[in-house]
Amino acid sequence: LTNGTSFKIEETVVLITTSTRFDGGNANDLQTGTQVKVYGELDVNQNLVAKKIKLNYKAKISQKGLIDAIDLTAKTFTVNGTVFEINEDTSFNDRSRSKVRFFDLEDVATGDTIHVRGYKIAATATTTERNVATRVERHNPHAFGDKDWKLEVEGVVEAVGDGTITVAGQVIQVNALTRLDGFTSLENFFAVALGKDVEVKGLTQNGVAIALKVELDD
Repeated sequence: LTNGTSFKIEETVVLITTSTRFDGGNANDLQTGTQVKVYGELDVNQNLVAKKIKLNYKAKISQKGLIDAIDLTAKTFTVNGTVFEINEDTSFNDRSRSKVRFFDLEDVATGDTIHVRGYKIAATATTTERNVATRVERHNPHAFGDKDWKLEVEGVVEAVGDGTITVAGQVIQVNALTRLDGFTSLENFFAVALGKDVEVKGLTQNGVAIALKVELDD
């Protein structure tokens, strides 16, 4: 920030003029580290001449994945390696088959399938970038559909281990949250899985393959 007349967003210089309009504050509210959204046009020097500056702009984020970690003390959880904070404004909704009525962070477990929405708070000279969750939804493992599954494997079950199967040389975890099409129960699946031709869809969490859906391959 330079004398209230210009500032930089990464490598772009933003110029403030007497015609610049402000939303959510004024020029005096601009500080290094303030999150903003700027509307304007580039001049001949590729500087952005601001027509409008929106202060306290919250960059929206949305992620779907499995819970990697939970810290009840810090009130954070991690999805796909991204740490999210919760606060008094965060809403929780259990849309899984568990249907917990008064769903909260304490009801979330590692491995749960989560859709989290929120916003980023930009880093400052003394703080790192933060991600704040505004809405947390828990879903059944298969709820997001094929486009959200990162893992797809077809083949014969080559080995059965303690809570795992091996298909096409890949060890895959199968648990109570896995949807099993063509099998009556988890116990039945492990009892008869060896040698079966299956199709597995799932996610990879911290390098571990986890099945969200297993079905017999016709």
